[in-house]
Amino acid sequence: MISRLINCKQDGVIFVDKNEIDSCGNSPLVLAIRLKNIDAVKILTDLYCSAKLNPFPQVLSAFEIAKTMKDRKIVEILMNAV
Repeated sequence: MISRLINCKQDGVIFVDKNEIDSCGNSPLVLAIRLKNIDAVKILTDLYCSAKLNPFPQVLSAFEIAKTMKDRKIVEILMNAV
């Protein structure tokens, strides 16, 4: 489902790229991590979303956020995906 949404097109408009950053500096993978959605994290890493993407110096990468949250399961998923 998530993979279909990432590649979803309607009237020729792509809604989101798998590594696209929103106005708050969040990628889809960062949002999945912040919501602690393990399934979404697995799917997004399977789609080669970058866990180390750091668009701005003041914004943490997805991997850094997972380490900060001390979510061992998500950190393991990200480490195995690299």
